[in-house]
Amino acid sequence: MKTYHLSSANRSAEHYIMFSYGVSLRLSNYLFNSKPVARDFFKHLKGTTQRGLTDKHLDNLDYFKGLGAYHIVSKRFVEAMKSYLKEDVTFHAMQVSGRNTSHDLYLLQVNKTLPIIKETSFDLNNDRVFSPPIFKKNHDISFLIAREENVLMNHIVIVSDEFVSLCVRHQLKINFRQTLTE
Repeated sequence: MKTYHLSSANRSAEHYIMFSYGVSLRLSNYLFNSKPVARDFFKHLKGTTQRGLTDKHLDNLDYFKGLGAYHIVSKRFVEAMKSYLKEDVTFHAMQVSGRNTSHDLYLLQVNKTLPIIKETSFDLNNDRVFSPPIFKKNHDISFLIAREENVLMNHIVIVSDEFVSLCVRHQLKINFRQTLTE
């Protein structure tokens, strides 16, 4: 099975959605370290864009990278994919401030964790990764989307061929980069 990284269809170097430091820290702790947040935390979740993301991008594209390993998707993505991904992800509604208007988007929380990275493929020194991870080619469990179960790399998300096919079938504007495999 081939696997892929999600990638924005925007080619600008400054194409991230950003959160304030305090929000980003709580978000990271919640998504990757299972730390609780206030019940109304997601009700007030707001992001801003770097200058490479225009209102037109926010209206027309279906996937955005959040600064800090966050994945953000459009309402079209949620409507097209929620029935396929209901067990694997949680969608959190959020507002993103563009240049001239606010946009309703969704933070993608990937709940499915699997050992997707070949354990011997990366070296850690002081919690820094020195070589790009090599992903397993064969998986014991079929999946559409998953993140690495190893706590040091659990921000890394990959998708399957089937996920890519579903996005193409629904004409979602997302790019994919094939992962390096063993």
